[in-house]
Amino acid sequence: MKERFFLLLRAFALTLILFLPQKIAAQEETQLSMYWALPLRFNPSMAGRDSALLVSGQERLQWVGLDGAPQSTFIALDSPFRLLGKRHGAGATLLRSKADSLSRMEVSLHYSLSLNLLRGCLSLGATIGMVEQRMEEENLADQSLDFGFGMYYEKRVGRGMFYAGVSAMHLGQEADDERPDLDKGEQKAADVGRDGEVLNFVDKSYYFLAGGNIPLASTLLIMQPSLLVRATEGQTHADVTLRASYASRFWAGVSYRTDDALVLILGANLHSFRVGYAYDLGLSGVAKKSKGSHELVASYEIKLNLDKQKRYPQKSIRIL
Repeated sequence: MKERFFLLLRAFALTLILFLPQKIAAQEETQLSMYWALPLRFNPSMAGRDSALLVSGQERLQWVGLDGAPQSTFIALDSPFRLLGKRHGAGATLLRSKADSLSRMEVSLHYSLSLNLLRGCLSLGATIGMVEQRMEEENLADQSLDFGFGMYYEKRVGRGMFYAGVSAMHLGQEADDERPDLDKGEQKAADVGRDGEVLNFVDKSYYFLAGGNIPLASTLLIMQPSLLVRATEGQTHADVTLRASYASRFWAGVSYRTDDALVLILGANLHSFRVGYAYDLGLSGVAKKSKGSHELVASYEIKLNLDKQKRYPQKSIRIL
């Protein structure tokens, strides 16, 4: 059994290596600090992973104090459901972001299918949506279809839980090597052609997520280490995070983003309502010249009974 488990881990690692682009750079400007709370932002196989109808939202103000600094709003709705004896998940997301005169809007639909594997659960997911990008000063805009894929595995280990996932997003976008240098945070949004036409461009993005929930014996504490690796055609960085949840009510943690920031995180669960706050202290480049970045995440859940027959209910990675 252990041999199969480690073979699965090796498969995840191999998939990650195959996904990563060859070019590596220092950082990607706009970020998501509480990535575990909003997994639909980067992996469609996470749709419906909680046994609840979940509404989530995020507001991020990056590099406060700098002109034209990136800011973003993200809203997600997802829920599990059963069909033909299988567990499925469905979700919808909206992302609006802006940096200087460049803005982007993404509207996406997500679907996942869950399968039992090695006494754990494997989810396969896909997403399709629309991307609209604008250069406001030139009053130019462009829209295009977009899609992505992901997979996610979770398994109970003793009293805790292990999880890992990989995904590839924005696969419908095509790069233009002749585009001018208009990159602003995650926007990388639009190129002006010779005839004034806006050419749509969003970097293909690849993600690897891993972590776990580790209850401490004879305490009400659950330790939640996690790792998120993000890669685009020109940049790769990682977020390494350690959180602690007390009585599933209050939580706090610290995260380090390679070559970019140290992140302090706080949050609380108030019945069905959850809220979290993160402050990024810039350590290098433009981030170091700012007054930091602020991120607020909130969610509301309506419990469902899809997993009421489970002997060992899982502790969600989105405990917050």
